[in-house]
Amino acid sequence: MSKESAGPVKDSLMHRKGENKETFGGEDSVTLMQSLGPFFTIGIQLALIVVAMFFVGRWLDGRLNTAPWLMIAGVMVGIAFGLYKFIQTVSEVTRKEEQQSQRDLQHDTQREREK
Repeated sequence: MSKESAGPVKDSLMHRKGENKETFGGEDSVTLMQSLGPFFTIGIQLALIVVAMFFVGRWLDGRLNTAPWLMIAGVMVGIAFGLYKFIQTVSEVTRKEEQQSQRDLQHDTQREREK
């Protein structure tokens, strides 16, 4: 009987809580959702930035009679800024997970030394 990995975030959360990988629920589900929360908002954040910049560019095109150039520029700026925020969020979440994994490893090592 082989156990399949539930994924790196879920595995680290289960390891942190000392849970069996085959059972996962209750408080750990809340912790999992808190860890995954930033990933759920990334796509929405990217789309909203691009759409907002599209409308800013469209509005400027109407005011300055430069259609469609400022709208296109607005979309490009929106994509660039959205990708920047995307990468920033992923890096931050990854950094936090690595720090937590290091703390867990140190805690486990200390526990084993005490035995």
